Amino acid sequence: SSPLYREHQRSLPSFYIKKYEVTVAEYLEFWSSLSDPQHRSQMMSRIHFSEDDEAVDAWDADGKVLADRVLPGYPVVGITCEAASAYCKWKSRLTGETLRLPTEFEWEKAARGVDGRTYPWGYGFSASENLTLTLDNVKGKETYPLWAPPGTFNRDISVHNVHDMGGNVREYALSLNGGYQLRGGSAATPASFLPSTFISSDTDAFPSDVGFRYVLEVFAH
Repeated sequence: SSPLYREHQRSLPSFYIKKYEVTVAEYLEFWSSLSDPQHRSQMMSRIHFSEDDEAVDAWDADGKVLADRVLPGYPVVGITCEAASAYCKWKSRLTGETLRLPTEFEWEKAARGVDGRTYPWGYGFSASENLTLTLDNVKGKETYPLWAPPGTFNRDISVHNVHDMGGNVREYALSLNGGYQLRGGSAATPASFLPSTFISSDTDAFPSDVGFRYVLEVFAH
């Protein structure tokens, strides 16, 4: 379990989790549905492409994405946890189902399965294997310096068939104290972020390597 807790077992209600991280194209459907300019501004993806650069909007007022560096098939990043939650609420209204960000325990369960494995793919990891997109994956970053389309690194997959819970982009998860955590690693983080118990933090209001996926609550009948 997480280093915040002693080793223990935890039972969770049934849930479904999105197989892949939410993409720019999926998020833009939500963003384009907003009519209030202030709300659009609050929900905008803003990205630092380097430590020295100012954050820039990921698309224009018409929803046209930045060429090359931000593509519709990439995971959406540079948004707040509140924006990710707003997307889930919008998607819930659209589908008539209860969708939300995963809790810390749901995220970890989806990544680790029931056997307590260290990484989504198992117990071992070597940087030379290039299993997932991290800062240490030199070959992977030659092709995907910032992010990759979800599912590109097809060995980064959990026993529950959930992709990219090791690398690509970090992800929002809800914590028990009512806040949120950042789980997993990204193309901007070293391999030390890869264990499924690892929790990181970010002081940037619009972290440029953090995206999200959602869960569907399953109610017993």
